[in-house]
Amino acid sequence: MHKKFDLIAIGGGSGGIATVNKAAHFGAKCALIEASAIGGTCVNVGCVPKKLTWLASAQAMLLNESEAFGLRAKISAIDWPYFVQKRQAYIERLHQGYINKLNSNGVTLIKGSGSFVSPSQVKVGDDIFEAKHIIIATGGKPALPDIPGKEHAIDSDGFFALQTSRNRLGTPNLEASTKASTSLVQAKQKFSKMVQQDMGDGHPFADNRTAALP
Repeated sequence: MHKKFDLIAIGGGSGGIATVNKAAHFGAKCALIEASAIGGTCVNVGCVPKKLTWLASAQAMLLNESEAFGLRAKISAIDWPYFVQKRQAYIERLHQGYINKLNSNGVTLIKGSGSFVSPSQVKVGDDIFEAKHIIIATGGKPALPDIPGKEHAIDSDGFFALQTSRNRLGTPNLEASTKASTSLVQAKQKFSKMVQQDMGDGHPFADNRTAALP
């Protein structure tokens, strides 16, 4: 298949999504190429799951400190698989929100990895897609520094892939440490003493909530 567009964005993260949606709004025929989950780092292995993890750990901390106010609500463990399942369900609702927005703007979502075959043509699988304007919005990948002990380290992608809870995590005291990395460690230190709890309809994990686009 050979299909032509006015604009193609390679990479379905924040930059690629915003570019094609805005261009489509002004009448351009647009396509978005994404090989993995839509939404990029922030939605899938960054801001969103980090904030949900932080929120859960904060709930645990508040409950453990409530005894000072006469509330007997001490907790001691976490149902980690249940939490991961609920966190992922929230992310998948965000995925659907992005897809709905692309569809409403008439943007074609192409699943797969794109590679240039000419300055104006991108190949995905056996198909060729052509556009006068092609945006590269693929982002980057985390890299571990070449330091002693790096074999014991994981990046934020690895943290969000954990299927079991860890009692302790640590982070180097480096100026270059990202906010997300530091927050994850702080959250996990609190999280090690948390159990599954029902937080009602007002929290992000409520099944009846419609995820809003950030």
